[in-house]
Amino acid sequence: REGDADESQGYYLSSDSFATVSSALRHIDEDEKYKRIKYVVIDTLNGLMVAEEMNILGMQDGDKRSAWSDLAQNGWALINQALELKRNDLTVIILCHSETVSDDNGIVKTRIKTNGRKLEKVVLESLFSTVLLAKKKEDGTHVFETVAKQSTAKTPLGAFDSEEIPNDMAAVLAALEDF
Repeated sequence: REGDADESQGYYLSSDSFATVSSALRHIDEDEKYKRIKYVVIDTLNGLMVAEEMNILGMQDGDKRSAWSDLAQNGWALINQALELKRNDLTVIILCHSETVSDDNGIVKTRIKTNGRKLEKVVLESLFSTVLLAKKKEDGTHVFETVAKQSTAKTPLGAFDSEEIPNDMAAVLAALEDF
């Protein structure tokens, strides 16, 4: 499902295809028609990966090996495309689901959930300067974790005064403007 909303309301694209999302990013980055767009939200990287995984499961066994490599490559390529956009006034926000895992040494860590082992080895968080972990506290408030507390959360040094901040994306974007 794709479509442009009324221009006064903004633009909206719904797709579970890496190719479609990549093409949209390219157009927003290069086409003057989309110059007024300042933020792109990819919600979620996991949704793109799951859709591709479901396509892989429907393939003949002989085609699956290269398809799993394609899934990893497509995720990697989309993230790198977002990081290498020409427009300095364009911010791409990539939402991901998280998972909490325990390694062989019993160390528990929350990280980006990925489909396939290749992306686990890459550690997608290493590609970003900012990784926020959304959490719901016991009192019911929602916060972003800004530094690793058994997670892969991280932010630029000096961007935030606290290890937890309100779950307010506008405030986050304002704080990160200088970084």
